[in-house]
Amino acid sequence: SMDQTLAQRSIHVDYGICRSMGSLWYSAISALLSYLVVRVGIVSLPIVCEACAALMIAGLFLLNRLFKQSLVPPETVAEGTSEEAPRLSAEEAASEQKEITMKDFILRHKLFLIMNVGIFLIFYDHQIINFFMLQVFRNVGGDSAQMGTYYSIMTLLEIPTLMGFTLLTRRFSTSFLLRLATIGFVLRAVLMLLAHTSLLMMLTLVVHPIGFPLFLPTIVRYIDEIMDRRERVRGQSLYVMVITISGVVATASGGAVLDAFGAGPLLWICAVTCVIGAAIILPMIEKVREE
Repeated sequence: SMDQTLAQRSIHVDYGICRSMGSLWYSAISALLSYLVVRVGIVSLPIVCEACAALMIAGLFLLNRLFKQSLVPPETVAEGTSEEAPRLSAEEAASEQKEITMKDFILRHKLFLIMNVGIFLIFYDHQIINFFMLQVFRNVGGDSAQMGTYYSIMTLLEIPTLMGFTLLTRRFSTSFLLRLATIGFVLRAVLMLLAHTSLLMMLTLVVHPIGFPLFLPTIVRYIDEIMDRRERVRGQSLYVMVITISGVVATASGGAVLDAFGAGPLLWICAVTCVIGAAIILPMIEKVREE
């Protein structure tokens, strides 16, 4: 919800472009670390991490400075003078000042909570694939070099979707894009299950642009559309919490399945959970709006 906060100060932020820079630099730093680890050793890893953390902190200070220097007061948005927000009536403005408790939030968005179960399941698949990609490639005769190539291509393929997200929203509804992204997750999971060579595993990336990189900005926009200003932070926080928990569960259970059964059964679990997650999300998209 940072873009909403900045919009209150008339600072326009394109979430898709910002997130695309994350993918771009992930790819660049991955390539840099591959070189440094060979030439310098693993000591380069914490050094690069600290440098990235320092740059992030510096960026946050600059953002805070920009935020404070902005001339448009927050009240302007409440009065509806910003292009981003419609004019509110006196009753609506007063209503938006009332705090929504967690109990109220749950009662108002019961279906959204169910939808997050589906989000957990599709991200469980996504997290396992990312965490255990080396074992997946070795299962089809690949190696770490091919895995590195896979990651580099994957992150580069995310950039066009993220940078062009605003253009997509001008032609397609958020609901349609959310459906497409959910289907993209399923297609990737199924294709990875069917891939029996490292080349076919690489080719599964053809559906990646309509999956994960499309889902990220779309779910943010979707939450902004279905919730009012008092609820958006909670909605975004819930979504982030769900995908974070999915990562923790994926790490623990994925490793256990790998040790006990191998990569093949793990991919079956990924595909099944992803399909179940999509089956929960897809019919809920419009129902959550109506709620």
